[in-house]
Parts: sequence; structure tokens; C-alpha cells
Amino acid sequence: MTLKTSHPLPGFYKVAHYIRLSDETRIWRSPRGDPSVLQLMVGTWKLLEPEHPKLVISFSGDEERFSLEGAKKKTFMAGLIRTVESTDAWLLTDGSDAGISKVVGQTVNEMQTTTKTDGRLMPYIKCIGVASYGSCRNKDSLVNAEEEIESEQKHFYDVTRTSGRQARIALNGDHTHFLLVDDGFHNSLASADSFRSRLEEAIQKTMPEGLDIPVVMLLLDGSLRAIDRCLKALRRRVPVVVVQGSGRAADLLAEAVHNHDDTRSEDAALKEILSKVPIYIDDLDDHKHMECAKKVLECCKTGNKITVYDIDHDSNMDKAILSALLTGTADPEDELQLAFEWDRADVAESSIFPQIDDNADLSGIMKQALREEKTDFVDLLISWGFDISKFLTMEELRGLYNLVCHLMPSLSLHSPHVKGTGNHSLCGIVFSM
Repeated sequence: MTLKTSHPLPGFYKVAHYIRLSDETRIWRSPRGDPSVLQLMVGTWKLLEPEHPKLVISFSGDEERFSLEGAKKKTFMAGLIRTVESTDAWLLTDGSDAGISKVVGQTVNEMQTTTKTDGRLMPYIKCIGVASYGSCRNKDSLVNAEEEIESEQKHFYDVTRTSGRQARIALNGDHTHFLLVDDGFHNSLASADSFRSRLEEAIQKTMPEGLDIPVVMLLLDGSLRAIDRCLKALRRRVPVVVVQGSGRAADLLAEAVHNHDDTRSEDAALKEILSKVPIYIDDLDDHKHMECAKKVLECCKTGNKITVYDIDHDSNMDKAILSALLTGTADPEDELQLAFEWDRADVAESSIFPQIDDNADLSGIMKQALREEKTDFVDLLISWGFDISKFLTMEELRGLYNLVCHLMPSLSLHSPHVKGTGNHSLCGIVFSM
């Protein structure tokens, strides 16, 4: 589907792919090759190309009341950019043109490039919206008039015109793909949230059923719905990064995590959280206050699966995301490999090296660091006692020299990236404003 958005240049269109599907659609990949959401994403949309992502970031927050301005917004966007650049991460939101989804879209717009895949220009950064079809504005414009559709058929989508007083979610034109979840109801968000939770679980499941890509959820601001999303993620062993300082649900959960004590009685802990709920979240009735407090307490019981990041005092959001991925990882050498892929020698030094056995074989990491010219890791390995004189044998030196000679002719080549800007139907949208 193709979406037409406003742009300084007349006739400029932003293009996104979408599919409208039932909330009961199969997500996991089947050994028999049966149709599924993951098969669509990998086989049809080619989302694993040109680079296989090392991470999927799923955002949870308030799509209506969320506001992140000034220094906080700059810190968030800078941290997100560094994370995407390090990991080729997919970004997963509710797809709306408001709140955290809109801020994520703005960040994508700043750094988006295109790459040629199968002779076609495709967006390099994958920003995927999982939205409720029944709650979309102007959803009638997304329906195919003909039963038989062409693969290149486009739909023009106006994000400013409303159709009906209850239709309140406009799709954001900076997203690249949309999964529009249809449960047959109008203005129902629960099915889309549940579908997204199952999608996150499938993405991180090992191959061949899943994609074996780690998922991290970021909580910014939000209300009870955002807390519920985080709890579902934690139950599926998806780590959560709580952005303290972003407001409401995020600040409530951050404080609860800081104050949580396993030795206290559950009643005492629940009572303390309940007293804080109306301070942070002002749009809930008394019954919802108790529901929220219980869910916050259950989140706190997951312990090491929650990482609190203070956006007011720390500019390294990407480090917090990496720390969340490392939490609970059994093998320090696997953690070191992950830190290396992210090029975060600081995290390796402070959090990983103290756990590594003195007899561990680090020659593989040293070889990668030399070949990829990651000097911080070379220095770190040597400072921790790696014997470089024993490692750099004549054979190893010859291999490194040959590698450099092999790469030299390609140094002048241009970058392949071009700067750029119950019912199933697969199409493209053109956004207009």
C-alpha cells in the first residue's frame, strides 16, 4: 500500500506496505511452508535484507497524551539512532500518528536511507506498525474494490480527514510496514495488543519456527494499557527498558522497581504501589487503580528482566538496551560477543569481563577486533591480560595482511545505500496530508 504524506516538494509520496489480517492469523513459521505472518515478513516483504537485524525494539506508551520535548527528545532520538546503526534493528510500534509512535517515525525519517533489493529500492530501516484496523481513520480507503488485486496496487491514505466520530487513530507516514489487525470490532485495541505480543514471542523464537532475533520493549510514559503490554512482554521473557523521566506509567514502574523488596509481604508492597498510582496516572477510577497496582507488582516480581534508564541523567539509552539484553544471559562469552557486535567496549569492561574465566579463549574476539579495526576492544583485551605476542604468529599476521590487501580495491567503491527519504489483503498505501 502507498501512503501520501505532506512534503515540501510537490508530488512527493511516502510508500508503506500493509496487510489487513484476522487477529487469529498464524504467526509462527511452519516446516511445511504454510502461510504465516513471519513468512510474509521474510518471504514477501524481504525484511531480513540487506542486513539481518540483531535486535527488535518494541515501543510501549501512550499514543494520545505522550509528550517528549527539548533535551529529553534529543537524548531519546540520539540513543535510538545509535542503537539502530549498531544493530540494524527493526522498530515495532502501534503505527499511530501520535505519541511515541510519531516520535519513533520522526527519528526514522531523519536517518532513513534506501537500498536496492531484487532491483527495487527498499527502505533500509524497518519501522513496523501493528495497529487495530477497526480503530483506523479512513479505513475504507484501505479496502480493495476488486476481489483480484495486483501486486503493485496502491491505496491513497489521508491522515488528516476523519471518517466518523469514533475513528481516532491515523497511521504514521514514516512507518515502512503495517500489520492491520481486524477482530471485527470498531475501536477495539486489545486484539492488536495481543497479536503484537504473540508476534514478539515468535520473532525471538529459535529457527525454523521463529526468526531467532532478540526483542526488547521500551516503556515511555503510558497508562494502564502500557503496563499491561509490559507485563505480557515479561511473561514471554522479553526484557523491558523503563525510561524513567518520560512520565506516568514509566515513572510509576521505575519507582516501584527501585523500591521493590522480596522480603516484604505482598500486601505491604501492593499497598505502597497503590498509593502511588493516582499520583502518576490520573485517568483511572478506583477499580483500575487496584488493577494497575497489581500488574505493576507482578512486573516487579520478574526482577532482572526490567532495566531502568534515567533519561534526565544518562545520555546512553543504547547502553541501557544492551544491558537489558545481557541481563540473565548465562554465558559471559556470549555476552562479550554481543557487546562486540554493538561496539560497546565500555559495557564489556564494566559488566562482562569481571565474569569471564581467566582461562577463557578470547582469540576469536581478538581476531575479529583486529579485522574490523575495533581498537577499543583490542586495547581492552590487552589490558585484561591477553597475550598479543603469542596470538600474532606468522600465520595469523599473514592472514591479516592478505585480508587488508583483499579489501583495498573495494575502498573506493560507492556505498550501496542511496539517501532517500478474517480478511487478508496485501497492498501498499500512499499517505497524504
